[in-house]
Amino acid sequence: MQTLRWLALGLFLLLPLASSQGGEVVRVVTWNLEWFPGKKPNATQEQRDQHFLEVASVVPQFRADILILQEVRDLDSVEKLAKLLPGFEVHVVSSFKDQVGGVVGLQQIAILSRFKAEGAWAESWKRGWVNAPRGYAYAKLMVSGKPLHVYGIHLKSNLGDAIANTSKREDAVEQLLDHIKTQAKEGEAVVVGGDFNVSKEQSAHAGDTTLSKMELAGFFWSFEGVPLQDRITIPGNGRYPDACFDHLYLRDLGRPVAWVLKDIPGSDHFPVVVDVAVPW
Repeated sequence: MQTLRWLALGLFLLLPLASSQGGEVVRVVTWNLEWFPGKKPNATQEQRDQHFLEVASVVPQFRADILILQEVRDLDSVEKLAKLLPGFEVHVVSSFKDQVGGVVGLQQIAILSRFKAEGAWAESWKRGWVNAPRGYAYAKLMVSGKPLHVYGIHLKSNLGDAIANTSKREDAVEQLLDHIKTQAKEGEAVVVGGDFNVSKEQSAHAGDTTLSKMELAGFFWSFEGVPLQDRITIPGNGRYPDACFDHLYLRDLGRPVAWVLKDIPGSDHFPVVVDVAVPW
């Protein structure tokens, strides 16, 4: 059965991207890579090598044009992965410091693509009103001469106090939206992808406005209308239920539907894919 799934995936991803008379079709993939490489912070070199091989065996099959990655260890790890993708360039890998200890953490965010970037950087969240962890990665890509603003985020996990976690996610998204206002002109396309650590269905997140803030700001949720069973990005493990934590939000890119690549080895999260037509 697993072999059949892989065969189906390979055949599907080998299909040419849908053409569009309204712009260049671009495939965006976001993936939380689970402490890449190693799957845990104290992984041995053998474990790191094995994890890298798992990820390297599948990423080229995605036929992605843009990758937004979370939980990557460092620039070297991402550059090694990018070498497997012809024409790809690593635009930015964050170096956020852990809030405890002040050292550079092992869960960073990266953006890489086959396009040229006019600018790219990462910035920690301001202290704000709750001191949210990490920050955002950003790249202004040029697609057929038009700007495509790409943001990668990895918001506060659900470990610890639920009220504090919600506040940290909401604060981070408010700061993100403020930054987008300064960087992306009206009518310019924007993609925000990553691990939001919040689901629309879970009762534990009933009061969390993180995702609704994105939508109220004019962003389209690319899972709109997709049943939960078809958009589970992190399967339950007994402690937590199945969840849709990984999202791609779009502005001025229409209403394309994203999908999840299920049963992919390499992480406890599944990749999320969307094909967008960047207006000419």
